[in-house]
Amino acid sequence: RQVDDQFPSPLQVEKTLKLHPNYFAIEQLFNGLYEAHSVTAFRDVQIAQTEAARVWAESEILANLRSEQLLYAQYGIREKETGYSTWIGECGNADGHFDSETDRSKYMLRQAVVTTLEATLDVKRYRLFLRLRDDVFDDDLLLKIMHEHRVTNQFLSAELRAESSAWLVLNQEAEKHRNDIAKETEDAQPSESSPKTPTPNQARVVRKKTPK
Repeated sequence: RQVDDQFPSPLQVEKTLKLHPNYFAIEQLFNGLYEAHSVTAFRDVQIAQTEAARVWAESEILANLRSEQLLYAQYGIREKETGYSTWIGECGNADGHFDSETDRSKYMLRQAVVTTLEATLDVKRYRLFLRLRDDVFDDDLLLKIMHEHRVTNQFLSAELRAESSAWLVLNQEAEKHRNDIAKETEDAQPSESSPKTPTPNQARVVRKKTPK
């Protein structure tokens, strides 16, 4: 949920859910959607499923769902080589459900198409194929995501991965430059001689928002 129009950082989520940083990594996929995964790979499926269920039961996930700090959560296991996930359980508001392919063969076919689109950096067809809303994922964000995926995709050539790696470095520098200019512009604005009492519309609020 949002606090003062801000989603919590992965570190804040980690502390709230009581997931040990030595055993889990948390990534914010986009606003309001987070993924926590084990840093340990298990060779036995049954052991992996048992461990996933244990972590779910011992964490603070269910408590935060009851208090509405979380809207939805699901857990399962993922194949390290392919990324295919098998979901074991879920809880929370069904509107927050994050769809994923449950048929492995269809998933592999879908990933092959995604890899082809990422290799060509075809943003328009990428959006259409994945059914991504442009008010959530603009073209610049999608292009960045595609480059990030190309860097880690071992099915692509080393040349394409290196090309995306270089693009991400340049893009990061450009973003930093834009942020620095914005900060300098903000700092240059004249300050008020005395603070004003906030109106009801200006007061900071705590509210929840279902990720789109």
